[in-house]
Amino acid sequence: MNLFSSTCHSSLTGIGESLREACMRVSKEGGAGRQDDMTMSSWAGFTLNRDIHFERGMIMKKLWVFIGILAIFFLAMSGNAFAKSEENKEECVKWCRINSPRCVKCYANTSCGGRDWEVIHSFKKGTGNWYACGLSEYGRESQKTKQECEAWCNTNKPRCVKCDSGATCGGRDLDIIKTFKEGADNWYACGLSEYAIESQKNKDSCEVYCKAKPDCVKCTKDKCGEGLKILQTFGGKGENWLACEKTKWAEHSEEAHADAIKWCADYKKETGDECHIVPSGQSCPNGFYKTEREKVTWGRDYKVCLKSKSDTQRVKDCSAKATANIEKALDWINTHYDTIMDFQMRPSDYRDRRAHARMDRKFPDVTVQCEDDRNKCKRSVRGWAVATGRYVNLCYDNHRTFCELVGTIIHEAGHTAWVDMKTSQHVGDPGAQNDTLYQFGYRAEDFCTGQNRHRTNVVPAGSKSYDYNL
Repeated sequence: MNLFSSTCHSSLTGIGESLREACMRVSKEGGAGRQDDMTMSSWAGFTLNRDIHFERGMIMKKLWVFIGILAIFFLAMSGNAFAKSEENKEECVKWCRINSPRCVKCYANTSCGGRDWEVIHSFKKGTGNWYACGLSEYGRESQKTKQECEAWCNTNKPRCVKCDSGATCGGRDLDIIKTFKEGADNWYACGLSEYAIESQKNKDSCEVYCKAKPDCVKCTKDKCGEGLKILQTFGGKGENWLACEKTKWAEHSEEAHADAIKWCADYKKETGDECHIVPSGQSCPNGFYKTEREKVTWGRDYKVCLKSKSDTQRVKDCSAKATANIEKALDWINTHYDTIMDFQMRPSDYRDRRAHARMDRKFPDVTVQCEDDRNKCKRSVRGWAVATGRYVNLCYDNHRTFCELVGTIIHEAGHTAWVDMKTSQHVGDPGAQNDTLYQFGYRAEDFCTGQNRHRTNVVPAGSKSYDYNL
């Protein structure tokens, strides 16, 4: 057998006798060993393989068509079966409603859910049967036993608490005090166990104790919970009950939270603006900054968060009223900033031409923080600042009026911008009228009062006053 003939045997196994015979015929007609015959054999093999692949493709197409028809058939059958099942269910429910109380429920199989039930009517249209179920003889006997138990229990309260079909009565708090047997399920009348009685005594003792103790917050049979500790334990044969009191941590934390709430209430009263309270360790909401921290020596601190009026200027560690007035002062300065800055610093020996640029850069980010608890503020000092920073330290309680507050803030902000000279000091104390930095603050204060109180001569007659008592 030549190469082409063996190809016929190996390639066409299981394909079809007609193709196999055609292949063998081509093989016999070709002369073995001749070049022309080999060429013809190759061409015949190529043509035959193409026919084989074509026939295989046709078989696969027919197979997929058949599978599709089967799928459609089964889908139609399942849809019809579901429809029949729903129809059976509806008829069963309707029949059961008419035949109540004999019929209790409908079920999808003949068990009806247990031996207490039996099938009393069937609904079988197509597939998906449904069954109307009523109590079996066993179920009726069990129901009768239950009713006897409940009747006895009702006449023996409070000793009898409930009836139960379980021999444990549902837990260690209950004991069986009477058994009812009628040939079906047993039913048990249950009363409080000795353990439950002793537990109740422990609870009662705890509640009496807690009412007499101001530090007692609650009685519980579980853990006291976060922020609480055990004050007294009431135990014995039954379950332990605990009288609980607040820890010092919790008490102090509540004090800090109450202070923060009051701060926010005062601030809202002064400004009407929004105020948020967050516990220490958490960040202020987006767009808000921490202005005050209500601290305690032992407990959780709380932060008060405000929305900055200028997005970058801040007020910190001040009372609610002080914060509101400082914000108003910053707002007034921002509104009249160009007018305040439009002056020549004196004397010329101390003037630094870049001070205006530094002020323009630093003041929009200034933070005013109250330092009234510092020793400095116990004197007549109104405030101070460090030249390299952007902080104005304020002795708020040493200010009588709003415009004094304005003058101090702009004066101390001038220190941070080195308005007087590079070392930012009142060099040689040449006097208020000759010191550039004093003049800077006086100028703002006079504009605010609408009067030339500090002889700045910058306020036209009849100017408006923005001043008020703090």
